[in-house]
Amino acid sequence: MKKPFRWIGAALAVLVVAAPPAHAAFLQEIGSPFAVGSIPWGMVSSDFNRDGRPDIVAINGGAGTASLLVRQPTGGFTTEGVTTVAAASNWGTVADFNRDGWPDFAVSGWDPGTASVSLRNPAGGFLPAPATPVATGQLGAIASADFNGDGLVDLAVGQYSGNTVTILQQRVDGTFSQEGPALATGLGPRYLASADFNADGRPDLAVTNTVGGTVTVLLGKAGGGFQEEAGSPITVGASPWFVVAGDLNGDGRTDLAVANNGSDTVSLLERGAAGGFTASTTPVAGAPMGLATADFNRDGLLDLAVTSHNANTVSVLLRQPGGTYTLDSGSPLATGSNPATVVAPDFNLDGKPDLAISNRTADSVTVLLNTTPDPTTPPPPPPPPPTPSINARLVLAWTVSKTSVKINSARLRDVPVGARVRIFCKTCKVSQTLTAKAKTVTISKLRDKRLKRKATFTVTITAPGHNGLTFTRKVKNYGRTKKALRKAVKAPFVETRRCVALAAGTKC
Repeated sequence: MKKPFRWIGAALAVLVVAAPPAHAAFLQEIGSPFAVGSIPWGMVSSDFNRDGRPDIVAINGGAGTASLLVRQPTGGFTTEGVTTVAAASNWGTVADFNRDGWPDFAVSGWDPGTASVSLRNPAGGFLPAPATPVATGQLGAIASADFNGDGLVDLAVGQYSGNTVTILQQRVDGTFSQEGPALATGLGPRYLASADFNADGRPDLAVTNTVGGTVTVLLGKAGGGFQEEAGSPITVGASPWFVVAGDLNGDGRTDLAVANNGSDTVSLLERGAAGGFTASTTPVAGAPMGLATADFNRDGLLDLAVTSHNANTVSVLLRQPGGTYTLDSGSPLATGSNPATVVAPDFNLDGKPDLAISNRTADSVTVLLNTTPDPTTPPPPPPPPPTPSINARLVLAWTVSKTSVKINSARLRDVPVGARVRIFCKTCKVSQTLTAKAKTVTISKLRDKRLKRKATFTVTITAPGHNGLTFTRKVKNYGRTKKALRKAVKAPFVETRRCVALAAGTKC
C-alpha cells in the first residue's frame, strides 16, 4: 500500500505547557552547509522518498536545476541528484500533482518565463510533467492548490513584468493551460501564498507587489475565478518579498506575515472577523526576505523565522501572549551569504521545528537544528488540606430509676467557638439552637428531663470550615431488677456519633 506523502514546510506544533522556555535555541548541524547548485533562490521541503524523514529541494536559479538533498537516518543530507527545471528558476511549491501518493514540485522561471512541474519517480529522481515547462512570461511567484475544485492541483503564477497572476489549470491528462484571463495585481508581483482567508472552503491568494509596497488579496469565487477583496491592495513596507499564511494570533482565522526587504520590517496582517486585514510592523534588520512559521519555543504560539539577505543571518521572532512579536534573545543566527528562502520542518524528528536556509551566493543550504529544551511542567499543586472535623464530647450526669433516666446535667466539651448547636428531644419536648461562646457549652434545656426506656435525643454541632457532628443518645431497655438497675446506673445510654460532611458529595 502506498504511504501518503507529507508536505513539510512551516509546521505548527501546539503544546499546552505551564512553563515554556525563555527562548528558542539552534545549533548548526554537522556537515552544514550542504552544497547545492548555482544561486539557490528557492527551496521546498517534503518527504520526497517517503522514508518518514523530510528532505530538501533547492531551486538553483543560476543553473535552471533543482538539487534533492535526502535526509539520512543518522543525520545530515546526501544529494540524490539534480533535476532540470524552468530556466532562471526562483521559487517552488510542493503538491502531489499526478495523485500517485508521492510529493512532486513545481518551479517558476524568470527568463524567458516558464513554469515547470517535476513528478517524483518512485525509483528515484524526478520526471517532467507532460508538456512542461509551460510558457508564461517572466515569473516572480508560484503557488499550488485545487483552485477550481475539480480534484486536480493547479498552479498560480505571478507575472512580474505583466503585473498579473495567471491560473494554470491542470487537465485530466496532466498538462497545464491558462484558465481565464490574467488577474491584475500591483506592480511587480514577487511572491504568492495560497490559503482560505474568508473560510468559504475555496483557496484564495495573497500576492506581494514589490514595486508598489502592497499585498493584493484575491478571493476564490464559487463559480470559479477570483475577485479582489474590498480593501485590497493592503499597504505594507517597501519592497515586500515573501508572504506566509497562518493563524498567527490563534483566533481561528488565517493571517499573513510579509517580509519588507526595503524597509527592514515584517508586516503582520491579522484577519478580521468581518473580512479584511489589520496591519502592524515589527523591525528586522538586514533586508528581510524569506519567511517561515512554526512554534519554535514550543509555547503554543506561532512564531516567525526571517532571513536577512544583506546581513547573512536568520532571525526568530517569538510571538508574545499580548500579540506582538519580539526578536528572540538567541537571534540573529549566522547563515551563508545572502540567505533567501527559509523552511521549518522537523528534520531530526524530535518534535521541534528546525530551519533550513538557502544561501543564494554561497550555493549552499544551512541547516540549524532546534535544541530548545523540552518545556517543563511544574508539579501539580498539593491537594487541599482535609476538612477538619468537630470532635466534641457530650458529658452527662444522671439518676436511674425503675421507670426512667433523669438527666441531672448536660455539657458539650471541645466545641469550636462560634459553632451552632441544635438540641432536639421529642419525648421531653426540647428543641433548642444556640451558639457556642466557649469550648464548653452547657445544655440547660435537658436538665431534670426524664427519658423512658428507648427514648432518644440528638445534639447536632456545625461550624464554618468544619465537618459537622451529630450525637444520638438512646436510653437502654434495662431491666427492673436490682442487678439490672445497678448495671444501668453505670451506662444507661447508647451513643451514636455521625459525621456530617461540610460539602455535599464529599466524605468526612
